[in-house]
Amino acid sequence: MSSANRIPNVWTDRQPGISSPHPSARSSSHASPSSRERAVAATYARGQLSSSIHSNRSRRRGSTQAKGPSTPDRPPRLRAAAAEPVYGGRVSDAQHLDHDAAADFVRRFEEFWAAPSRERLAATLAPNTRLVAPMNPTTHTFEEGWQVFANLLELLPGLSATVHRWGATSDGVLIEFTLTGTAGGKPISWDSVDRFTLDADGLATERITYFDSAPIALTVARRPRAWPSFARSQLNRARG
Repeated sequence: MSSANRIPNVWTDRQPGISSPHPSARSSSHASPSSRERAVAATYARGQLSSSIHSNRSRRRGSTQAKGPSTPDRPPRLRAAAAEPVYGGRVSDAQHLDHDAAADFVRRFEEFWAAPSRERLAATLAPNTRLVAPMNPTTHTFEEGWQVFANLLELLPGLSATVHRWGATSDGVLIEFTLTGTAGGKPISWDSVDRFTLDADGLATERITYFDSAPIALTVARRPRAWPSFARSQLNRARG
């Protein structure tokens, strides 16, 4: 139990370490009340003095230990988070991705969506990456992932993204953005959030996308001019 939550010492005549009044004081039927009270008070005082000495010694020991090289009263998680980032694999939960590495990934993410291409996607995704998103099949390789992107770009020409905010996580990046394109010759847009897990090279090994797919499906269904693109994207998906 921590010192902040520890119950204060409450001394009673039954607590270990406190002597009872002298036997003669208890057994003597002729002892006056004032004599018994003085005996109890003396015993109580001895117990308090012993407690005070023990407490002072504990504080001195704690003060000596606090002068060591470690930072006192600092949670282990905070020490780990303040340490230098560890590369060579997935970042552990006890650490946070370096801010510069996260910012660099967001820059590449924006570059891809400014003018989507296979080469720019390869600058963000690892060869073996898992992609999960509504309305799309889950893929496990870069080639499969690129095919899903190609189908999406076929369905919604001119698709691009505007990043609103982002933040580094324990093992990657969270990005909040808006996708904008056309469906059946008319504008369409929706808000989305991507959660990326990054490897030591700064490439995504996993991306999970979160958005409400119902409005998109309804919009496409209400625009007959978008149906041919939808059919082609589904055909490409089946061939892939």
